[in-house]
Amino acid sequence: MKNKKKELTSRDLQAIETKSKIIEVSKILFANNSFNGTTIRQISKEIGMADGLIYHYFPDGKIGILNFILDEFVTERSEKIEEELLVLEKIHSMKEILEFLGNIIFKYFGKDKNLLIILMREQSTFDEIHMKRFQKNIKKIVIKTLRIIKNKINEEQIKSFDTLMMANQFWSSIYSFIIQNALFQDNNFYSYSKEEYLKLIIDHTLKTWQK
Repeated sequence: MKNKKKELTSRDLQAIETKSKIIEVSKILFANNSFNGTTIRQISKEIGMADGLIYHYFPDGKIGILNFILDEFVTERSEKIEEELLVLEKIHSMKEILEFLGNIIFKYFGKDKNLLIILMREQSTFDEIHMKRFQKNIKKIVIKTLRIIKNKINEEQIKSFDTLMMANQFWSSIYSFIIQNALFQDNNFYSYSKEEYLKLIIDHTLKTWQK
């Protein structure tokens, strides 16, 4: 007989909501003030709760919150990215492949600006295990891209260059847009929307790669 899932009580739901608030407020404060520039008292004040109560949810305090943020980010996206990358096996058009890969990056890495700022600024603070898991996810996408480029070169659909440099050219252009948008928002260097910019990058990439 299968075990029935335990129904959540109102106290359980309240605890989940409180923990979620702690995470969201911490992300904003870590992004705006840095990890070291944020105190437990500031987080508590923003939420409107007693200082010591945060330790009930995160016994390790700030570092526990920070590592939870990265762990949640990696865990939540890891399976989804794996599933989406499987779809690439059914796509044959190089243009559609680049569109698909570009949208994965925008969807999973460019959506949360506060998280992106934290990832860039606090790399040395994160637990090494969590950072390795994050880097592993990035590596999966890069390896998949390299494999696709090699296949297209073998099929003589595109020119034969250094595949790593070809992939880096494409990814770096997208990362540049995401970082500019996260750091400078309306004052960023680009005057294009995400969709317009991705189209420009894909068109440029295909012209560079075409035989």
